[in-house]
Amino acid sequence: VFWYIHPFVPLAREAYLHRMYFWALWKYQVRGPMLYSTCEWDFSGVDRCLDEFVINGNVDGQGTLLWPGERGVLDSVRWETLRDGIEDFDLHALLRERAEARAKAHPGDPLAAEAQAALFDTDAVFRAVQDEKDAAGYALKMNSGGSPTWVSHNRPADLYGARARLAELLERLSR
Repeated sequence: VFWYIHPFVPLAREAYLHRMYFWALWKYQVRGPMLYSTCEWDFSGVDRCLDEFVINGNVDGQGTLLWPGERGVLDSVRWETLRDGIEDFDLHALLRERAEARAKAHPGDPLAAEAQAALFDTDAVFRAVQDEKDAAGYALKMNSGGSPTWVSHNRPADLYGARARLAELLERLSR
């Protein structure tokens, strides 16, 4: 099972939101993201690329994570933020591994239970809305790529706080 990443990377979205894609992957235990493309441009130059994909509003940048530069390919803030999201996903995986090992070695251990509960607590970061209804009572739908519709609380500090909490639990489990 994979999720198509396109709805998460339009240029108009705040950069930290691209990181949340990997939190959603973890929460719903989706093991594979799919990127259609990282560079929707040809080598005719960055000016044409910006004009076509940004200034004229043609598809809001699509999957453009890398840009043409005068001496090669340039990365973007979104590219770096996706890397941060992958690191967040890896933090979740490492915490799960350590929490499961501790729970196995020490059944009923409260720290292991706290860490296991924290792994899927994303409410401070975002909330899924696929099971909610709109004001008229209609069910909200999944995105075309199969990923749930979700909304951010638009507070980057909450994302950083949730990540710090996971890191702190991992550190406590590692003692």
